[in-house]
Amino acid sequence: MRLFIAVDIPVNQKIIGLLDQINHSGADAKTVEPENLHLTLLFIGEKSENELEAIKESMEGVSFNEIGIVARGVGFFPNEDRPRVMWIGIDDQGELRDIRDQLVRELRKRKIYFEDKNEFSPHLTLCRIKSGRAVDKLRDIGKSKRDEVFEDFKIKEVKLFKSTLTPKGPIYEQLHSVRAKG
Repeated sequence: MRLFIAVDIPVNQKIIGLLDQINHSGADAKTVEPENLHLTLLFIGEKSENELEAIKESMEGVSFNEIGIVARGVGFFPNEDRPRVMWIGIDDQGELRDIRDQLVRELRKRKIYFEDKNEFSPHLTLCRIKSGRAVDKLRDIGKSKRDEVFEDFKIKEVKLFKSTLTPKGPIYEQLHSVRAKG
């Protein structure tokens, strides 16, 4: 099973409008389906069925309060000059990093190893850019939305998802969740 831990993001008309802009830009980019938008805290990778209980236990060892989050601005990974991914940024005052750090500690305690080696940078992936075709249009969209606030919401739950890759895109199935204390 291909697993990751994430939080759901409420998708509003501003975000759907931005996805439409990307889809109509002429760029060679695959947008994320609105129902699949999420904020990944930790990509775990391929795990067997018998490791699932330890992962769920690890999640139960995490404690957090409800967190207020703002989705703001558009950017690119690795950078604007060589864009491969276009994203909406997440203002994090350290609470998300704290949850992620707790998850990492709890998983390591149970000897569950994970693939997520990148520096944590909270974001919502909008699209994956496949070639340089019309990438200047994506840059223009990004510049026009650099400071825009897309959503202001509360994180009340952290979820474990199974990702099944298909030719039409990934299918996500929730396997477990933990709720905020307050």
